[in-house]
Amino acid sequence: MVDIMSPLTLFDGYHISVFCAIGYHHSLLPNSTMQEITELTAQHAENLHAIDTVWVAICAALIFQMEGGFAILESGFIRSK
Repeated sequence: MVDIMSPLTLFDGYHISVFCAIGYHHSLLPNSTMQEITELTAQHAENLHAIDTVWVAICAALIFQMEGGFAILESGFIRSK
C-alpha cells in the first residue's frame, strides 16, 4: 500500500488539508513543483523559528523593564524617618 501523505510530511495540518481538499496528489505534481513546495516549507519553518525567537526576546525585555518599574514604585512607598 502506498502512503499518500509521505511527501507531505513537512507540511503542517493546514497545508495538508488544503492540498487534500483541492485534490492534489503527489504523483500528479511535477518533481520541480514538489521540490519548490519542500523548499518553501523549510523556509517557512525557519521563518517561524526566527519570529518565535524575536518574540521571546521582546517579551524578556518587557519583563526586565517591568521589574525596574516595580522597583521604582516600591521605593516610592518607603517613608523616610
